[in-house]
Amino acid sequence: TALCTWVMWDALRFKKVSVAGAINGMVAGLVAITPAAGFIDGYAALVLGVLAGTLPWITINLAPRFALFRRVDDTLGVIHTHGVAGALGGLFTGIMADPNMVEYLGVKGTPNSVVTGLWYGHPQQLLYQFIALVFIIGYDAVATFVIVKLIGLVVPLRAPDAHLEVGDQVIHGEVSVDLEPYPGAPHLPVPAMAPAT
Repeated sequence: TALCTWVMWDALRFKKVSVAGAINGMVAGLVAITPAAGFIDGYAALVLGVLAGTLPWITINLAPRFALFRRVDDTLGVIHTHGVAGALGGLFTGIMADPNMVEYLGVKGTPNSVVTGLWYGHPQQLLYQFIALVFIIGYDAVATFVIVKLIGLVVPLRAPDAHLEVGDQVIHGEVSVDLEPYPGAPHLPVPAMAPAT
């Protein structure tokens, strides 16, 4: 559903569809359903698919307008297809978790339990999901910052500006995503590697 929704938005906005857009929609849908899998019913999953094909599509197309995102190297839209879609799926679980979907059996005398969302009369679940989302974002931000700083002590994390202008052709000898014709020479030859022994 998310793939079809993303492709529809591309067709409406850009008058064409792309494989990259379809893949982004597919990934956003899979990421969004992951926290909700087993907790929401099929109709809610369809709604989530439409939302997962819409909200990340909006953010990926609006983000370049904001100064903060102009400095982020996110060629594949990971912030949108994973961050936005994952947050959406987690919060949607807090809204649409169906108590009839899964029953967790109690152990050693504890009662059985179910997860019930706002739609089914348990607004606290949305609060729990929101608190978990804030914690995960905070934890991941700190952990990623520490890891990136440690890696930065060993290797540079950013290519020189001259390399960024041309892109993958300078670094890897090939173009990963050919969005427009490259005005320079054709693909650089890649030297043959010796066979493994």
